[in-house]
Amino acid sequence: MNLPWKMTVVVRVGEQARVEVLPVDTAKADCRILLDGVRVVAQGTSPAPGELAVCAVTTSSTPGKWSR
Repeated sequence: MNLPWKMTVVVRVGEQARVEVLPVDTAKADCRILLDGVRVVAQGTSPAPGELAVCAVTTSSTPGKWSR
């Protein structure tokens, strides 16, 4: 797989967006969830090489309304 890796999905209001990245044994990984491809609403980093990086956020239940 080529890096950096990117995927675009649509998440409905009030639902959870979650990304899990498992790097190879000697590497660490970072992940981010962006709102409209611009604003970071969740991010995570592997705590140690070879361990899972997790990003998760529950979307606002009101379309267009996110806390700052």
